[in-house]
Amino acid sequence: MKLLPSVLLVTIITSMLFFTSCDPNALSEAESIAIDKALLEIVYSGSDTATSVNANVTLASTGSSGTVITWESNCVNVITAAGVVTRPAFADGNCPVVLTATLTKDDATDTKTFNLIVICLAATDAEAVSADKAALNTNNIIFAAGDTATSITGDFTLPSIGSNGTTITWESNLVNVITAAGVVTRPAFADGNCPVVLTATLTKDDATDTKTFNLIVICLAATDAEAVSADKAALNTNNIIFAAGDTATSITGDFTLPSIGSNGTTITWESNLVNVITAAGVVTRPAFADGNCPVVLTATLTKDDATDTKTFNLIVICLAATDAEAVSADKAALNTNNIIFAAGDTATSITGDFTLPSIGSNGTTITWESNLVNVITAAGVVTRPAFADGNCPVVLTATLTKDDATDTKTFNLIVICLAATDAEAVSADKAALNTNNIIFAAGDTATSITGDFTLPSIGSNGTTITWESNLVNVITAAGVVTRPSFSDGDCPVVLTATLTKEEATDTKTFALTVICLDATDTDLASANLDTNDIIFTTGDTATSVTADFTLPLTGTNETTISWAEGTDTANAVSISGNDVTVSRPRGNGSNDASVTIRATISKSGITDTTKDLTIIISDIISIANSPNGNRLAVASDGTRYYLEGKSLEITAVHKSSDGREWTTLSSTGLPTGPETAYYGSSIAVDSKKTVYVLSNIGNPCRTNVYKLSDGGTSWSLVGNEDFATESNESTGRIVIDSNDKPIAMANVSSALHVFELVENVWTDISPETTSYKADIYTDGSDIYYVHGAGSSYYSVYKRNSESWSKITDTSNITGEYNFKYPSISVDSGIVTVAVVESGSVKVVRWELGSWTVLSSGMPKIDVSQNTCGYIQALTIASVSYLAAHDGTLIKYSSGSWSKLSDFTSCSSAGINTDYDPTTGKIVVLNGYPSSGSWFMLDVTP
Repeated sequence: MKLLPSVLLVTIITSMLFFTSCDPNALSEAESIAIDKALLEIVYSGSDTATSVNANVTLASTGSSGTVITWESNCVNVITAAGVVTRPAFADGNCPVVLTATLTKDDATDTKTFNLIVICLAATDAEAVSADKAALNTNNIIFAAGDTATSITGDFTLPSIGSNGTTITWESNLVNVITAAGVVTRPAFADGNCPVVLTATLTKDDATDTKTFNLIVICLAATDAEAVSADKAALNTNNIIFAAGDTATSITGDFTLPSIGSNGTTITWESNLVNVITAAGVVTRPAFADGNCPVVLTATLTKDDATDTKTFNLIVICLAATDAEAVSADKAALNTNNIIFAAGDTATSITGDFTLPSIGSNGTTITWESNLVNVITAAGVVTRPAFADGNCPVVLTATLTKDDATDTKTFNLIVICLAATDAEAVSADKAALNTNNIIFAAGDTATSITGDFTLPSIGSNGTTITWESNLVNVITAAGVVTRPSFSDGDCPVVLTATLTKEEATDTKTFALTVICLDATDTDLASANLDTNDIIFTTGDTATSVTADFTLPLTGTNETTISWAEGTDTANAVSISGNDVTVSRPRGNGSNDASVTIRATISKSGITDTTKDLTIIISDIISIANSPNGNRLAVASDGTRYYLEGKSLEITAVHKSSDGREWTTLSSTGLPTGPETAYYGSSIAVDSKKTVYVLSNIGNPCRTNVYKLSDGGTSWSLVGNEDFATESNESTGRIVIDSNDKPIAMANVSSALHVFELVENVWTDISPETTSYKADIYTDGSDIYYVHGAGSSYYSVYKRNSESWSKITDTSNITGEYNFKYPSISVDSGIVTVAVVESGSVKVVRWELGSWTVLSSGMPKIDVSQNTCGYIQALTIASVSYLAAHDGTLIKYSSGSWSKLSDFTSCSSAGINTDYDPTTGKIVVLNGYPSSGSWFMLDVTP
């Protein structure tokens, strides 16, 4: 097909030439140009062609049919119209050139174009290197099948020669991953894909250059454990397909959880709240009142035997609020931060109008009311009060409403008053001016000035303050201080402040005290000494001394003090050195002894005149005039109660908070005689300060219990009347258990019984009965009961949880029965029992499950003074005490006995002790034989 036009053209030209040869004038001008155009060609040098021109070309100037041919070049600097060729530089590359021939004959003309390529000059060495560097890329590297520069798994081949004759050598920055020969060692999966930089060096003779290539070697396939670890690291909330608009912290609809990891792991899911989010991502939104709900989803990733978990904290948004919930929520959120105050104002410092919110975040409407519309309106318009009226508190009430739901919330605001007038400024600054505005020297105060101080000259409301002193030789108006001498003593000074603003003025005075100078030796020898320097027993003062005390031998100013007895008509004190022994007089609270002791004070050889100090020795208070029948009880707050009894009657019940001032309680309803009152009456007080009295009176003796509430005016019978009777002299005791229930011990038919109050009836709960040689005690938790179990020994029972248990080995508590009553006390699980045996006192202790006899080494107790056997045991904080009728108080502690105190022995059945928890002292109720009076003593344990 392509040959037909050429053949046809040759045929036409041949025919035309034939006719021309026959008759040249037979061709037209156009036909001549057509023939010459068809025959026109460029003549090339040597082996050059149109697409590879290296030398000049020959261009025809006439055609065979008489045409004139002229030439034009579109790039005359490469090929001229005469065919002269100038090859371009190598760097410019081969150059395409268009030559146009114009054929002309008479008036006829036509053109013909020729497309040539002029070959550039040969490259220099540097040009060869530059060209091969530009051409060099990863396409020149022969990678393993399927590999690319960013995904290499196998060895590859690197080019070594460039197209312009350069030599190419290679270097690797990580030869342990890719060598210079393209040998690949893939990294472990844990190390991840590895980037490697290969550097190519291109050289030709002396020319050289480099080019780098960034390759990535793919790590080895993961082990199962590595796959699990990698997929765990990659797994995040971005892998969860949430409902449109939802995020991990704002979930409203179901979502899709991934089940397969990119490294082939299987992913299963668990939810800690399946009622909110199931393991399949099904969501049940909580109610608005429950609020947004945090849920923890746990993903378990597994591949064969490898497994691991990862948790995700999601938040499911609660359902939209009901109207009531919207009101409640907006009320809770509404606070002063929602009010737009004027610049610089706060809720407690308002000076200008402010804007109140009218809509809550949950769609409620908010309206406002003010309790002082003349100060703040419901629209937040503020009218400040006058300065004299002061800052004004205002209550704004917000009413929040949504449809039928409504609620209110109040806000306490403070509107700042207007600026003061001159007179108001003076008045306010006067009121505010005090000694706190004076800048004293370090450690000084208004009543203890030792150095110069600074006085304020300007008030907070713009007043000017000037000062005057009534003693300028001590304090000047500028606060300069001149201290008085020690002998002159501390000096009071009055400073007067005058406050002025324009025409307004006022004054205010201040009483200050300037401390005198330190004493000289002569001053010190004459220094005052008072009773505050005496070291009294805790609780004692100079006007109420109850125990021995110690006198100081040195003064605070390094003085030496010696002491001697002064006036002491009652012989109440005895001084030995600086130790003073006190012998308290006895009376009824009005027999205190006034004692004068004399001090001689000296320093540096200067001796002062003697100084007499007066102290009051308190008498031991007489609280009853009967030799028997008195009993003591101390409440948990230290209030003391004693039952006063005489031989023929129960006289009264008294109470005291300090043991000195006594109040007689009402006797209404309490049997007080004139029937015979036996020794067995008892008193106790519960935690509510209800007083219980067990009364044994009459012949035959009848036992009853009465109570009086704290502050009550009438005693009432407790339980059934005459619940225990005895034809002979009776023993009785009442204690309070841990439930504030009274427990009574009384005689029935010559045998002691223990009674408990059950439904207002005294019920016998005795573990065992005996003749009237017994005692009962409660430690606030359990009840302990000691009684004569046989002809020569006592037994001890403990009641806990409504049942008795016998303490083991009680048969070793031996003792005499004939009018020798036992005594029991308990504290911290330690039980102390005292009895009389063979004319001596015997003490045993039960601790850690066994009994121990403590009598060894005990100070002698005169049993002859204890004809009725009244030796009372008392246990406090694991220490055992023993108070005896002969006037002895001893204690057992840390394995040994010591005498605590001696007091006058009583005349009859007269010893009763208890513990005062407020003072920490043992209270002793003691009879005094010569007067028949009873006294109450406080003894330090």
